Amino acid sequence: MKEEVFNGIKYQLDEEILTADVIENVGRERKVDIPEVVVFNEVSYRVTRIKVEGFSGYSSLTSITIPKSVTSIEPGAFSGCDSLVSIVVAEGNTVYDSRDNCNAIIEKATNTLICGCRNTTIPNSVTSIGVRAFNECFKLTTITIPDSVTEIGTRAFANCHKLTDITIPDSVTSIGERAFLWCFSLSTVTIPNSVTTIGKRAFSGCGVQTVIISDGVTSIGEEAFLDCESLEEIVIGNSVKSIGAEAFCSCEMLSNIRFQGTIAQWERIELGDGWNDEVCTTVVSCSDGNVEI
Repeated sequence: MKEEVFNGIKYQLDEEILTADVIENVGRERKVDIPEVVVFNEVSYRVTRIKVEGFSGYSSLTSITIPKSVTSIEPGAFSGCDSLVSIVVAEGNTVYDSRDNCNAIIEKATNTLICGCRNTTIPNSVTSIGVRAFNECFKLTTITIPDSVTEIGTRAFANCHKLTDITIPDSVTSIGERAFLWCFSLSTVTIPNSVTTIGKRAFSGCGVQTVIISDGVTSIGEEAFLDCESLEEIVIGNSVKSIGAEAFCSCEMLSNIRFQGTIAQWERIELGDGWNDEVCTTVVSCSDGNVEI
């Protein structure tokens, strides 16, 4: 397909259906107001899509306005835009909105927040934090997730290096793969009773010192807490049925593993290979005694 640049933005043009995809911010523009239509050689193309490479990694971008013509935004299209403070979707867009001046992009049909920034306020109507919604939002320090949210998607908050405080409400039922990967500054995590699954590498590389997994969780994914080098204590609820391979591998400071159930319940848990490699304890404390691991 043909590619052209208009006002610092590169577009990929479909000359059959006369649409344009945003594919790159070549001019490294700081404030971008995407037009509904771009014209090249006297031919008009309707802007309908923002591709994943469109703005990803452009750390100088401060504001973005999405026109009503855009009906597809690929996951991660704004990953790494850590200076982004203003996100607006134009009125009349049938697929997305930025309701309640939330500084985010929300998919209307699913109430999924697909893109946020450090100034985002998540509305109470949102039910899901989408794939890569805050990925590489390096300057995000805190965010409130309302109790309308039931799902935190894959890489939703991955690489938010300065995120120090987050409360997962008891409406959330699943935490996706790599959801909080490499959140170095996150020191404490409480998984509420509502959560049933913790995805693969969900908290890998985090700075957490204490993790409380409440009753309700049945599955802790592979490498869920891999390389959490500051992790000292973990409390595991008695509903857990499986702990994935290398779930707590290389948690070198982990000295206290407490299981809320009995020894008999612990022995029925399916334990993946190397789930406790390189931790500094050899026992799990259960409600009725200790068991060697």
